[in-house]
Amino acid sequence: RPGHSLILRAIKTHVHALPRLLTSRTSTSASSASSPGTIARSRRSTTTLSKKVVTKRRMASDGGFLNHALDEDGSEMTRNETVVNPNSEITFRPSRRASRTENKRTHPSYFCPACNAQCKATVFRRHTQKCCPDIESAVGKEAWMTEDMDLIMVKAQKHANEMLEEMKRLAFTDGARMSHAEVAQTLNVTELRVKNALRLHSKSIPLNNDTTPVEVIFENEDILVVNKPPYLRTHPIHRHTGTSLINRCISHLGGKECYIVHRLDMDTSGVILFVKNPLLTRGFAEQFMTREAKKTYLALCVGVLPLGKEEVQAFEVNAPISSCNKCKEGRAVSFATDDLEAKESRTTFDFFSWKKDDELAIDSLPTERARGVSILLEGTENTNVEKKNESGSWNPISVAALVLASPKTGRTHQIRVHLAHAGLPILGDMLYGPHARWVVPRCDAWSDDSTSKPRYKWSADKPKGKWAKDGLDLDRQALHAYRLEVTHPLTNERLSFEAPLPDDMKKALDVLGIDY
Repeated sequence: RPGHSLILRAIKTHVHALPRLLTSRTSTSASSASSPGTIARSRRSTTTLSKKVVTKRRMASDGGFLNHALDEDGSEMTRNETVVNPNSEITFRPSRRASRTENKRTHPSYFCPACNAQCKATVFRRHTQKCCPDIESAVGKEAWMTEDMDLIMVKAQKHANEMLEEMKRLAFTDGARMSHAEVAQTLNVTELRVKNALRLHSKSIPLNNDTTPVEVIFENEDILVVNKPPYLRTHPIHRHTGTSLINRCISHLGGKECYIVHRLDMDTSGVILFVKNPLLTRGFAEQFMTREAKKTYLALCVGVLPLGKEEVQAFEVNAPISSCNKCKEGRAVSFATDDLEAKESRTTFDFFSWKKDDELAIDSLPTERARGVSILLEGTENTNVEKKNESGSWNPISVAALVLASPKTGRTHQIRVHLAHAGLPILGDMLYGPHARWVVPRCDAWSDDSTSKPRYKWSADKPKGKWAKDGLDLDRQALHAYRLEVTHPLTNERLSFEAPLPDDMKKALDVLGIDY
């Protein structure tokens, strides 16, 4: 009926015109009350309301001020014969959404210069007293009494910028760098205040572009897979510096950001995946945290067969890894029960190709199989296999081999430590390999422009004899991320990517006469 259609139109559009429309509706009903059909139609007003009409009433922007509902055919207006007096004043109650919008309009929010938290003007001073008392005192009581937020924010931001410059000078100056705790003690602020300020400053700096081209293995609208060269960091030390793989990827994408879900060591080459779609970052990152993503490495090793038998078999190393007492950067296998830093570590190995090589045998051959090394039997656990295989004679056989390594846990230097523990260290490894005795750390390898610089250099006593062959004096460990398998979070498609071997490992393999 005309009156009801107008009411529906008012609910959907302008509810303020409702009193006038109700007046029109009342007059229309009074004019037609004498007809017999009206009484019949009014009886249907007590029928149950349809879900569709009730939903419309609830979704209306009137906030429920109208205590009416319509029947399916719109025959009658009220429930329980409610009559609206056209001369009475109707009170409007705004919806929650309208209340929030009006609240934001009348009470704007401000961002804390120290932690970037969003606060209303009424609680802004209370927040600064807890978060950054130095800013609260720098603004001054007179400015707080004026309640002029524009003036307060200008003074707060000015003091925050001055404090930030002083924090940067103390924390990032070469030769006299301080920790966060030392900076906080010097400036008489809390350590959390220093961390928040430096973190916000770091995020505000966009990553630099590095125009050096990257070797793309695969790329679509969601991911970018590249072959990382050696002597290159996955991400920079500081955002304002370049010389990292992600800086090159940003340049490759025309300045668009990409996201890191895993990384490789600076001296390790191979396949690495970056996510272009931010909505998929968590889906890919969780696969690396839960070890659902399968990573396979190629390592060029020189030593003895870990199982002490002429028969070449796949093997497993299940040995906890802890910090090293001799080298701060290094790691070591530790079975001590009182070593709280030791973490469970497990890696499986298989031989891609190998050959006997007595000339490159390590100086001190092991007299027994290393603890935690056992034959890898598919479908069995490592608990009882190790005890069974420990019995028998030990026959150290010197070999040079290209080994496939699959880490089952993610510890620092895990593959390198486990291979060295098994008696088959990686060629060129300056920490755990056969070249460790002839190297010293480079002081400039940790600087911002350290691209293409190895972390170690040869000492005055350079390798001699068998290790002095051209191609075997690598400046890094011969470790390469060969294959990566992940699942696409949206399509559940299993993706596999492979990266070819770098030139320095190919040259060493040719010198050793190993197929690849």
